[in-house]
Amino acid sequence: PNLTFQLNGIDYYTTGDIPYTGLWEKKGFTYLTGPTQTSFTLSIRNNSPGGGGNDWAIDDVSLSTCVPDIELNYNPEFKGCYGSLVELASTIRCWFPNYTYYKWQRSTNGGVTWNDTGVSGTGSPSYVSGQWEYTVNYPPFIANQPDSGHRYRVVVATTAANLNNINCSYSNNSNIFLNIIDCGVILNTTITNFTAKIIQDYANVNWQISSGNNIQYFQLEKSSNATDFKPIAIIPYQNTSIYSFNDPEKITGISYYRLKIFDTKGYFVYSKIIAVNNGNINFEVKTFTNPVIDKLVLDYLVPDNGIVTLNLLNTYGAPLISQQWHAKKGWNKSSFDIVKNLPAGMYIISLTYQNQVINKRIIKL
Repeated sequence: PNLTFQLNGIDYYTTGDIPYTGLWEKKGFTYLTGPTQTSFTLSIRNNSPGGGGNDWAIDDVSLSTCVPDIELNYNPEFKGCYGSLVELASTIRCWFPNYTYYKWQRSTNGGVTWNDTGVSGTGSPSYVSGQWEYTVNYPPFIANQPDSGHRYRVVVATTAANLNNINCSYSNNSNIFLNIIDCGVILNTTITNFTAKIIQDYANVNWQISSGNNIQYFQLEKSSNATDFKPIAIIPYQNTSIYSFNDPEKITGISYYRLKIFDTKGYFVYSKIIAVNNGNINFEVKTFTNPVIDKLVLDYLVPDNGIVTLNLLNTYGAPLISQQWHAKKGWNKSSFDIVKNLPAGMYIISLTYQNQVINKRIIKL
């Protein structure tokens, strides 16, 4: 026989000639349903001479769903100390570029119930190694004791409406458990003089610690955009206070570095972020929490030591709150409670440094 599978009146798949062997042969194909499609009509036709009279039979017709694969960057848990920076991410892979709508959910009762965090969007898949994939990030936040025990997961769907329908959306059993503890001695470790300088187009990174009890090693991480960091070196704790590392990669633009400090139990904290550049450094805001619940966290770059002013405005431009502080040359991270008691809605943050102004919109949940 030579069989054609027809879906809704359209020839979709042909087996080609199937020689007689006396054994059952399995044939199948993948079909992409429409975003709102709930049914289809399947017909099977024999194209061989003689039609259906040449002794063939069909049995065990089965259908299955090609669900996407959701991979989390921490599985099963994120282990960190009080004050750790949490950067959650998930990579979604699927056979077709159709599961592009996503949202992040949080559970505070061990995964019994899940609530939307307000973080959602649409991914842009790329074809990689035979599958379509894209990566989504949760806004970075500083974790403390109340966050310990929370779980995070990603839900995906083919349409925005399906995303809110439990029968039409998908999430596998993977989730990230936050294990946030008081690391004691590690938190008391002070990193001093964490700097980087250019020497003949290569970066020399130096840091000094005031104490090192329970530290197992330092992981030096690098980024070109101050958001996506990758480890470039593991430096064991050597019972000394001064450390140095020469980056073997030539610096062609601006590069960012940070330290991830691990204790003997696997918990870690991050250092501040520093930047090096062969050219001039501009005042800019790299990342900030958005939407926000109670804390606003800003990552920003300043060309030199100076005063930064933050003004929180309503959508009409009227000032609500103002704060001012000293920032150090290079990369800075600051956290504010200024949005904690504000009603939900849209606001504008205005940052000023030496007559340069940067405005960003934020959403308060």
